[in-house]
Amino acid sequence: MTVAITSLDLSSPGDGLGTKGRTGGGFINTNFSNLKAAVEELQGRHFTVQNASVTVALGKRYMCNAHAGITLTLPATFAVSATVFSDLQIVNADDASDVTITPASGDALFVDGVTLGVDVSKVISPGYLVILSPRTANSEWDLVLLTGINPITSFSFKLGDEDSDLTTGLKVTIRPLGFAFTLTEIRGGVKTAPTGSILIMDVHAGGTTIMTTDKISIDATEDTSETAATPPALTTTAIADDEKLEFYVDQIGSTVAGTGAYVTLIGRKT
Repeated sequence: MTVAITSLDLSSPGDGLGTKGRTGGGFINTNFSNLKAAVEELQGRHFTVQNASVTVALGKRYMCNAHAGITLTLPATFAVSATVFSDLQIVNADDASDVTITPASGDALFVDGVTLGVDVSKVISPGYLVILSPRTANSEWDLVLLTGINPITSFSFKLGDEDSDLTTGLKVTIRPLGFAFTLTEIRGGVKTAPTGSILIMDVHAGGTTIMTTDKISIDATEDTSETAATPPALTTTAIADDEKLEFYVDQIGSTVAGTGAYVTLIGRKT
């Protein structure tokens, strides 16, 4: 089951990162630098920073650093007691690396009530939370995926007005982001399609193109790069905080230039 969430209530000890009235806590993998301090302040709990694969210990909470690609091994369910172990465990994969949840030998993970099989791990993609609960049987864990901690975000930039024919050259120089950003995709579009030849757009970060020779192209008579014969190929995906971005039109349609061009950056805050 995949569920979208917009907030996580951390206002009361035991809520959000652990079940009220029980000890124990959550496992968190995140790249938000201020989350550790915020959680500790709100929850009055200590989180151990973890940057390597580890066998999870009962009664401890883990704040795993970004880009580690770690494995968290669960304790054997037969050792879990409801009086000393929270039934709400949380893992937040960071923006770039997977987190692998591995059951103890002989245990099984269940997703949507269906077993993955005994001793089968679950790879958690970036941007997900995981809630884990011991099932009634001694050798089983329920696993629920949640999204919303570090979702995909997009920013669009216009390279001309809606009705004037496009011309080549530098169109926009801007420092748009107040945070570091990891690109996962780039695309473009126009209001009026070019004809006669392909429309080509480029983006520079810090004075250098972020693509190969395969730029954002919009084929003749098309209005989006999503249908282009040659998709854009990113060479740079890391955009620094306050990075200067420059948006260029390299080529216009030879018969109809095209109008209303824009470029969209897609990715996650890092």
